[in-house]
Amino acid sequence: MGQDIFKESFQPKAYIATYQDLGLIKDNYLTVISPRKKVRQYSLRPQKSELPANFKLYYDEVPLKNSVQNLIDDYVSAYQSTSFWLQKNQLNK
Repeated sequence: MGQDIFKESFQPKAYIATYQDLGLIKDNYLTVISPRKKVRQYSLRPQKSELPANFKLYYDEVPLKNSVQNLIDDYVSAYQSTSFWLQKNQLNK
């Protein structure tokens, strides 16, 4: 979960949550999982902008026809691990 952002091995990602859905942005993909085992994935394509590449804030979400399974597996694993740690009070330090 936690990463040292100054290490060469740092892998940027963002977790998103709403009342019903959980999302992960990683490797220019948005993966959304829902309570009934429904998965949606989108390719994120930066919209045209005059801003530098590291400040691009707006993306088009293009639905994927074929899912990227390793992203789904990583995502489900992260949420299941976090749920387990919360139930066992292992994050309250």
